[in-house]
Amino acid sequence: MLPQEIKDGWGCRFCERDFVDQDNKPICLHKLSICTDCYDLIPWEEKSLGYNIASCNVKENNTVWSLRKSEILAEIQTEVKNDSLAWELDAKIKREGKVEFFSERWLPKFRAWLQDEIKWDDKKECFTLLLEQDDLPVIKDFYPKANRVLIRKQNKWLHNGLQWLIKNVLPKEHNND
Repeated sequence: MLPQEIKDGWGCRFCERDFVDQDNKPICLHKLSICTDCYDLIPWEEKSLGYNIASCNVKENNTVWSLRKSEILAEIQTEVKNDSLAWELDAKIKREGKVEFFSERWLPKFRAWLQDEIKWDDKKECFTLLLEQDDLPVIKDFYPKANRVLIRKQNKWLHNGLQWLIKNVLPKEHNND
């Protein structure tokens, strides 16, 4: 085991995944080194704080981050000197928290009920639900960051989308929380 002062510089500043070289051996970098995944989360105004972007990979078997995306943003927010940037990051933190809450608590229930009929759309950042109503296919998009549902055929937006989905899509035995 290496001394603690050397071990402190091995991981990404925010997600704490270990940096490795081409042979998958751990390497020590500067304490303000961050991985490319976390660098994308930092607003452009804050990239001048002195973060070093790691040109190496992160450990492959360490794919579970110790911090959620909203927690990483909150960590970045504490280092921000500009109030308007902190306020902007606060909105991002809340939106990411909504996505994490839905993904951890409700998505498994929707997947159990709808099986293959719920899919994540990266381009629109929403979940697409393929449902049937009166034996006709109905497509609904749930945007977890905004907590809204779009009924495509009617082009109708519903506010409080998660509550609406729980009430109207999930059967009673699945929505007992």
